[in-house]
Amino acid sequence: MLDALVSGTTDPEILADLARGKLRKKIPALKEALEGRFDHLHAVWIGAILAHLDFLDEQISNLTEAIGEQIAPFEKAVELLCTIPGIQRRNAECIIAEIGLDMSVFPTAKQLASWAGQCPGNDQSAGKRRSGQSRKGSKWLDWALEETAMAAIRTKDSYLAAQYARLKPRRGHKKALGAVKHSIICIIWHMLTTGELYTDLGGDYFRKRDPERITKRLIAQLESLGHKVTLSRSYHKPPKVNDTSRPEQDFPVRRGRLSRPAKEEQLGAFGLILNTIAERALDHLKAVDRTDILPGFASSASTLPSASTLSS
Repeated sequence: MLDALVSGTTDPEILADLARGKLRKKIPALKEALEGRFDHLHAVWIGAILAHLDFLDEQISNLTEAIGEQIAPFEKAVELLCTIPGIQRRNAECIIAEIGLDMSVFPTAKQLASWAGQCPGNDQSAGKRRSGQSRKGSKWLDWALEETAMAAIRTKDSYLAAQYARLKPRRGHKKALGAVKHSIICIIWHMLTTGELYTDLGGDYFRKRDPERITKRLIAQLESLGHKVTLSRSYHKPPKVNDTSRPEQDFPVRRGRLSRPAKEEQLGAFGLILNTIAERALDHLKAVDRTDILPGFASSASTLPSASTLSS
């Protein structure tokens, strides 16, 4: 409609007919709104604004293409970070550009959070705490984490949203959001260190962590309203957690715990060693003519677990 106005079209019916989507339901109101004075000066102003918007779109497209060429070697890490709630591709690219992929320069997640300025300050003197303001870190990293946290606290049934909802009533929006940003930067450190996908703890994590405390609090609230509460425990099976496979990694990661197949292989080898030791001990007892203890030893050796039993 604006392009048509700039080009000289002023007929309300023609302009209203250019509406798309939900505006099609408001064509009568659009016709009424488009009736008025639109002279040459208005066309110059709107034409300049539209030209500037086209210029910005072109620059964004060019810069996006240039960033894509530079970030191509780190594509796996970008996809890994995008599994965190609230992180989109642009934020993931910004975070990787600021902190890199080599997490060996930060021995712990807390040190990365401190370097990024995402942890409380510690200004104490003579036993008095004067300030808890965070240190200044990279403003580009802070902006990316801020956008990520704002998006994460709006997700449904997620740990980050539950953390924000838990802290906001007593700490306020700003400090609760800062805690979420701290959690996100720590999550990023662990993911880039191990190469594992993000596994959400769920929106009910804090309720399940200490159910007795929450039960007492809720009972106290009901009793304060004049109700008498009688509890009976119900048992239910825990929900199954979907197994997530790791993506291929082309960046260095630290060696973590053994996987289940590796543990099964080690347990199987351990079972074979035990059986071999038991057989040699039986042969030795027969050789030294200690037949008096052979029945008891043989029955004990027969109860040793096999390799298949250990691996299962």
